[in-house]
Amino acid sequence: MFSSNAPPFEARTSYTRFGAFALLEHGGDYSAAGRFLAAQYRNGAGPESSAASYTYGCSTTTSTADEFDPRVDFKVGPFTVRRMREEDMRPHQWAHQDLIVIGGLNGITGTGGAGKGMFIAHESAGWTRGKVPGCFYGQPVRVLIVGDEDDADSDITPRIVAAGGNPDMVRSSPTTRACH
Repeated sequence: MFSSNAPPFEARTSYTRFGAFALLEHGGDYSAAGRFLAAQYRNGAGPESSAASYTYGCSTTTSTADEFDPRVDFKVGPFTVRRMREEDMRPHQWAHQDLIVIGGLNGITGTGGAGKGMFIAHESAGWTRGKVPGCFYGQPVRVLIVGDEDDADSDITPRIVAAGGNPDMVRSSPTTRACH
């Protein structure tokens, strides 16, 4: 596992499965994590309850497929980890066809002034009116905007209104601006 900005993981630091487990479940205390896993294994919980059963990043387990029930999800701190299965494969569903996926993390990056906020306002306005090509075409839907660059009251809402959207259908994370 590698993190560039995901607390409690340190930036630009790689973690093994055991390292991630120790950090998330035992505050980074490798000895305590090792003792916990040994006790779990001795008590008959088996390898599926240990850090060895989790998959992080490019690391994979060396266990055979029969050792674990592929339908079981495992909890590691705030994360749920599950084995991928061919029978669970499905196509993406698109909020904007071939551009913004439903149920995934969609990010927009660019330099200041590139128009990211205008693009989001345009898309949001379209979704609130059911006008964006994709799964919601013809069906107005609510929109959640999460960001820290544009202020909801002075930037986002006026843009959505100008683009013909319904601001009552849009929610956003609060932003705070201070004069410098």
